[in-house]
Amino acid sequence: MLKTKPFAERSIELADKAFDTELSGVMFNALTIGFDYTITGTGNVVPQSDAGFRALGATLELNQEQEPLIGFDPVDWYHLAAFANGAYPAFAAAEPGAGSAEWWGFARIPFGNIIPGLQVNASQNKAHITGTFNVDRGLNTPGNLGAIANGTFRAFVETTDRTPRPGGFLRPRFTRHIQDLTPSASIEKPFRFETDTLVAGFLLRQYHGNGAPAVRNVDGMVRRVRMDITRHGGPQEHHRLTWGQLTEFTVMRSSHSPAEYTLGAGVAFLPTLDEIGKPMFFRAGDSITIDLNCTAAAERQFTSINPAAGDQLYMNLLSGLPVRGTGDQPGSIRAVSRV
Repeated sequence: MLKTKPFAERSIELADKAFDTELSGVMFNALTIGFDYTITGTGNVVPQSDAGFRALGATLELNQEQEPLIGFDPVDWYHLAAFANGAYPAFAAAEPGAGSAEWWGFARIPFGNIIPGLQVNASQNKAHITGTFNVDRGLNTPGNLGAIANGTFRAFVETTDRTPRPGGFLRPRFTRHIQDLTPSASIEKPFRFETDTLVAGFLLRQYHGNGAPAVRNVDGMVRRVRMDITRHGGPQEHHRLTWGQLTEFTVMRSSHSPAEYTLGAGVAFLPTLDEIGKPMFFRAGDSITIDLNCTAAAERQFTSINPAAGDQLYMNLLSGLPVRGTGDQPGSIRAVSRV
């Protein structure tokens, strides 16, 4: 039986205000965050659809016993929700001009749509969502934006009254890795695994940090992407795509409508799936290497941008770890798969 349970609400009032909200007593397999607030000022407020999420700070984290389970930029919670649900969530982020505007938004993360069986056990140990509100974070020309007022952060989970299985379960481990971009034909970023891990792929976002506040996510810096996987032997090439091919691949696999294409500017998903289309299993010592080309000719649908200081690629690794008990004991993929 599907049930929902909320975290305690938190007020959004001041810049650089840390917050922590908690929940306990259930196992859950989906999490929805939401916010609403009034924003004032005359600055160049970002019209992109993820603008409202930037006021939630640089990192929004779901953690348990101080161990991070999801540690993303709030902007990437929004784009991950779009990929996992097959549509972009509702939002409002209008330009306030000389007055004020009401901003609100949601992001639902259904863990099982990313890796089947992914859950969080908060039946005994509390789950926390933590962050720091920051109204000036990349939203505007510094000093021109006024303040946030009358704001509320809300979150809830979806649960089915499940109890931990004897063999254990899979717990999310979604981590952020940031790669500085330069005008190079080959920028390698390795990822090495230290324990049994299931990997669904990477949510990628090009961030034009030295561009105008109105254009932060762009498609014109990374031109080509290659993924090599080393598992049970030497490296094998798994993907070699232009950025345009990768974004189209993302849109088609996510069932996004043409109208949603612009909402995901600068965003793409690079999957790691096995021969039957399931998230790939990596043992300790296995690795993934992503190679970025920022000098090849940009495709005609994109404006070419030569990366400079402040330009980055956010590489969000979506993985699951086998655990037992409340999640504080290591488990094995084999044991989890038997139950």
